[in-house]
Amino acid sequence: YIELHLCLLTTVFLLLIYLRNQIVIILLLCFSQVGYAAVIDGVFKSSVEVQSNQSSDRQSAFNEALIKTLLKLSGDKRLVTDSVIYERFFPAERFVQSFSYEENKRYLDYVASQRSALNEQVTGNSSAFNLVEDEQTLLLSEGFDTSDASQVSIPLQYLLNVDFSPEALTKEMKNLGLPVWGNVRPNIMLWGIVESEGERDLIGIAGNNDLLKVVSDIADNYALPVSFPQADGIDKELVSMSGLWGLFPDSINEAKKRYSANGNVMVRFYQSVSGLWSANWLFQLNELTYAGSVQNSSLKDVSDNLVSFMAKILSERFSIQVDPSTAENNTIYLEVSNINTFKDYVDLQSFLSGLTPVKSFSISSLEGPVISLLVELNSSSNQFNEYLSLSGKFKYIETSSVTAPTVNRELDLSGGQSEIRQSSIDVSVISESPIMFLTSIKVVEKYKWLFSSVAEK
Repeated sequence: YIELHLCLLTTVFLLLIYLRNQIVIILLLCFSQVGYAAVIDGVFKSSVEVQSNQSSDRQSAFNEALIKTLLKLSGDKRLVTDSVIYERFFPAERFVQSFSYEENKRYLDYVASQRSALNEQVTGNSSAFNLVEDEQTLLLSEGFDTSDASQVSIPLQYLLNVDFSPEALTKEMKNLGLPVWGNVRPNIMLWGIVESEGERDLIGIAGNNDLLKVVSDIADNYALPVSFPQADGIDKELVSMSGLWGLFPDSINEAKKRYSANGNVMVRFYQSVSGLWSANWLFQLNELTYAGSVQNSSLKDVSDNLVSFMAKILSERFSIQVDPSTAENNTIYLEVSNINTFKDYVDLQSFLSGLTPVKSFSISSLEGPVISLLVELNSSSNQFNEYLSLSGKFKYIETSSVTAPTVNRELDLSGGQSEIRQSSIDVSVISESPIMFLTSIKVVEKYKWLFSSVAEK
């Protein structure tokens, strides 16, 4: 009788655990978030290690910081290795807006580790212990010449943080016809599986994989938002490991619903017995798919090839590249609803002001919660619409055609002056000409502002 009850209790307990897990999975799938892009801070800022705060070290560090910044702005590694480009941008000091110094944490950690190692070797020897208190003596004791730390892989003592002028740098890039990638960038989820010593494992946060850190560090160099799954029990239950190894897109269909991302990249990493790494990947963004691979390289080189592959594709798709000789004005009509408060009004304008495809804009009308704008673009209207959708701040409603407002010019015979009667659209924004007849059909892109400060009922 007792054994029967214990058996029933065990069965009920296991059933409850199973139901709990299924409920968690269902909730995660049902309430998964929409993929929003990331707004990257510090695109025009880079930090480099320097040996001292002397001007001689600072000038070369400015150039190095500018190279790093150009990589983030262009997304194309080839552009920042072009000697012709160097001649146009160097010396970099003329683009510097501000700079500051701070102690290099990597250097402090390095010194602490060396001190600890030396202390272990000389425990009980007080004279040797005193040597450890002097950082320079410590490094010299290891055979390093601290006057030229670049000879060895020792972190330098300071970090030089450099802020470049966005206006000056962007202007020069546009003059050269170089692409300018804005700070609104797609968030990419990396689904990686690694095989090493015959074992396969899902790369993720829970695993604390060294490979994850290498890829993350390189993605930071490109200012590319790359995230990773948890790689916990739920992910491993939802992901088809064999399918992921084969780079079949449907192998992650259920698992990716847990996360917010604009695109997904599936990567198969393999480490040979010689220690060299290889990788194959499939990169998906919206309806487009791209594939790539690299063989028999270091883990850092493999990761750099992967990240630069994605960055170049995204840069080509979202960068603004202006040819000064052929640039033409491209103005579109934008109608945004759900602008309910003055804060919404200000937030919308602030967002548009910082959007790379936008050259300028003006308010043509504001009727209730709907605001109409004339937006002059540096890019195509399709690219502008992609940026709006990518930001997660707008919901596309429709593209409609309406009759443009008419502007008439009437002569005041008594004074010889012209009187302009117009609609709410400011004529000076559209054309410098005082005579306009806007009777043609215009296309209006309609969106809803999703970040209203007034909650919908």
